[in-house]
Amino acid sequence: MADTAIRPDDRHIHALFHVPFEITATAQVPFGGTTNIKFDPQYLELLTSSIQGSTIVWKFNSKRTGNTSISVREFGGITPYIKETSYEVNIFVLQARPSYIVIASKDDLTKIEGVGPKIQDILHQAAIHTFSDLATAQLSHLDELLNKAGKRYNLHDPSTWPQQAQLAADGKWDDLKVLQDQLIGGKV
Repeated sequence: MADTAIRPDDRHIHALFHVPFEITATAQVPFGGTTNIKFDPQYLELLTSSIQGSTIVWKFNSKRTGNTSISVREFGGITPYIKETSYEVNIFVLQARPSYIVIASKDDLTKIEGVGPKIQDILHQAAIHTFSDLATAQLSHLDELLNKAGKRYNLHDPSTWPQQAQLAADGKWDDLKVLQDQLIGGKV
């Protein structure tokens, strides 16, 4: 994000939390005079202070959210001269909009020979929701899922599931039918 520059006429500063901002003022201090700046170090950190031509530039970073102030005092040299400029600073955090998770529609994995409703539930719990997910699943991962599910499920052979799922994902239903006609319970 770009730095925010504050001109002398701006007495109310709205600063983003942890985003540097600058205050600039024309140096009107007479010869022998000084400029003093006061701020709350719990809220602000002075990064740099410089004179650029006849302009004084203070660069701050905010350390916490809330309201604080900055006071700039100019003291005269030989003649008694005091000028004070105050800035009210509101430091805030930009609220992000809630993000939405888009879940792809789930394919009916029971169209894969050897996958019934219970095994489909096991696959869904492992974030395998589509034919493409199943097509790219490692055989060792599928075996592990079935073994963790218990004796009833570890008897199933998932070795052809990725191949079947790829045909389904590609919309090659006739080829899938030919392959499934050669299978018995998902096995060759």
